[in-house]
Amino acid sequence: MPTTLEGIPLSEHARIRMAQRGLRDAAVLAAIDYGRRIRSRGTWFHVIGRRDVARARRLGVDLSDHEGVHVLLGEDGSVITAYRNKNLDTRPHGRRRNRARRVY
Repeated sequence: MPTTLEGIPLSEHARIRMAQRGLRDAAVLAAIDYGRRIRSRGTWFHVIGRRDVARARRLGVDLSDHEGVHVLLGEDGSVITAYRNKNLDTRPHGRRRNRARRVY
C-alpha cells in the first residue's frame, strides 16, 4: 500500500490499520470526497453516514458499501487513521471532568 493516497499523505499507522480492518483505498477516498466533515478532539473526521449515502445516490454515486467509514485527518491534511463504525457520534465519552460533585 502506498504512503500517499492520490496525493494525500498516509501515516504508517493509517496504512497498517486500513490493512488490518480491510478498508480499501476507495473507501477512504470516498469518505474524504463525499463524507461529512466534523471537527472534534482537535482533528477532522470525514464520515459516511446513512444520509451521506442517500445524498451521494442523488448525485449518481453509490456509497452503500462505504457506509460507516470514518477517516481522521491531521492538521497537515494527512490521514491519521481509518475505521468503520456505524455510530457517527464523535464526541468523547465518559464522565465529564467539570461536573460538580454532590455533597451529602
